[in-house]
Amino acid sequence: MKVFISGTSGFLGGHLLRVLRAQKYEAVGVNRSIMPNSLTFEQFKVNETPGKKIFIHCAGLVHSKLSDYDNFYDANVKLSKELGTVALKNNFSKFIYISTIGVFGTSKDEVSVLSKNDPHDAYTQSKNDAEDELKKIFKNSGCKLIIVRSPLIIGKNAPGNIKLIEKLLNAFPITPFGMVNNSKSIIKIETLCETLANFDNLQDNLIMPSEKLPLSTSEIFDLVAKYNNKKFYHLPIPLKIINLLLTLLKKDNLQKNLTGDLVIK
Repeated sequence: MKVFISGTSGFLGGHLLRVLRAQKYEAVGVNRSIMPNSLTFEQFKVNETPGKKIFIHCAGLVHSKLSDYDNFYDANVKLSKELGTVALKNNFSKFIYISTIGVFGTSKDEVSVLSKNDPHDAYTQSKNDAEDELKKIFKNSGCKLIIVRSPLIIGKNAPGNIKLIEKLLNAFPITPFGMVNNSKSIIKIETLCETLANFDNLQDNLIMPSEKLPLSTSEIFDLVAKYNNKKFYHLPIPLKIINLLLTLLKKDNLQKNLTGDLVIK
């Protein structure tokens, strides 16, 4: 079996490529630019590989304050359509798309596969739209589409919010979250790669892998610190004061992220 992984220059794709190669799979990276032992997107589009093969689509543009929907559309929707069309044409058996739990929105405290989508920004809207386009491509086909809506991925040098936590850890390892007892589903990079590497057992159209137990905000910070062999110190600031301050600063989304719940049922 041959496994093609897009975005191996990134955090998840790079980890997954190493895991699959360690398990002796013939894993090939597919990236925008030229990389060793990898295909460019253009090379993949004309590549013909016989036998059983699957595609794991990790590439895409994640949160970027400098990007509008058009940028997200090109990187997340248009590219997904192009790669999906190639996979269908070349008789891939599975196409695994890495989406985000953010497609459900920020207003829910608990989500399941039955929850309604409610994308809340350009990024989550583009992931939602990419899912819809891929469903159209693979409908009634011999290639099975599997959508993976991942919660927050935690690991050393992870991008996005984890990178911000690491910067705080190195500059000023003190937080006000000692009394925040919220619950958020997360997934370690090792767990997610293990799940994706077990692709023969991935059968559901939509899966939402996570660690068994959700974590509070302070526990998430502590897990990031553990990856870096360091420690956070959490001050016991009442939740009402934290929420009031974030409300005054008009940081509603940040308030939901730091003090709210989001648990995969």
